[in-house]
Amino acid sequence: MSSVNTEQRVTNILINNPQLNLTKKTEVANLTAHNVSMGGQQVIQPSTSSDGAESQQKTQNRPTKTPKDSEIQSITDATVSEINTWTSGMIKIQFVDDIVKKIDAGQKWITVTGNGGDGKTTVAYMVLEEMMKQGKEVFRVKTVEDYYTITKNTDQCVIMMNDVIGAFALDNLAFSTWKPVIFDAMEKMSKSEESGQPCGVICVFVQRLNILKEVEFSLEKHKSSILGS
Repeated sequence: MSSVNTEQRVTNILINNPQLNLTKKTEVANLTAHNVSMGGQQVIQPSTSSDGAESQQKTQNRPTKTPKDSEIQSITDATVSEINTWTSGMIKIQFVDDIVKKIDAGQKWITVTGNGGDGKTTVAYMVLEEMMKQGKEVFRVKTVEDYYTITKNTDQCVIMMNDVIGAFALDNLAFSTWKPVIFDAMEKMSKSEESGQPCGVICVFVQRLNILKEVEFSLEKHKSSILGS
């Protein structure tokens, strides 16, 4: 079975925040599996908007589709709460728009990687927020069971996996647990391409770069698709 197409068209994006006098260069590999590498200090800044009004607006942006069971409802509610926590009072940066545009253009896998403190998780939650505004169901999965519950019962959704194979260093047990999930998502995309049928699951995979480098050879045929290399 073939893996997803990994032809790369690399675009350099320069982000300059005059307020902090920070500049950082980021390579974005335009893949079927899409990699966003973040480096330098986090440049997401607090906004001056009212948190209460903003939270109410975000709640109103939730999809109106009725979840299929209470378990999915619970994951949905937890995800929306985390989106509000991570994005409240934050100004959206160009990274978010760039990722959303790639998803809208058909990208199904987004790897957000970089060093600790770069803002990877915040960017990912901002992407989920934008997807939610579009009416998509969004889920932050914390367990393998969450992933399979969602993918078996939801046709169209955006799934975020955040530091699932280690928050600071590689967790080998976690990697052995999540590796089949990662491969399952990649194979779903591969089958979708081969059949010409749309793949309804979009994955946002957030992981520190040093950890991804440790497991790159264990990713087998999906290495280039996940790492963008």
